[in-house]
Amino acid sequence: MVYLGDNWPDEYRGKLFTLNFLGRHMNVERLEREGSGYVGKHDGDICFSADPWFRGIDLTYGPDGGSSCSIGATPANATSPPACIGRAGGF
Repeated sequence: MVYLGDNWPDEYRGKLFTLNFLGRHMNVERLEREGSGYVGKHDGDICFSADPWFRGIDLTYGPDGGSSCSIGATPANATSPPACIGRAGGF
């Protein structure tokens, strides 16, 4: 997602946000013009998740500038199960 909204701090506007599927966090890339295209330069990580089942799927934002992240978090798509695999109310 290239953030073009105005709800987040100014330094995030125009940056590329991607989800690190296995790292459980959101990457921020600074897009720099190079030749006829752009190159992404890593600009830090935000939105870390401590949940071992977290799998970020998609980022988007609406016309009001608010953003959302869809997630998938089930044992079927996890690569390393947590110690609490049989927890009550879980999957």
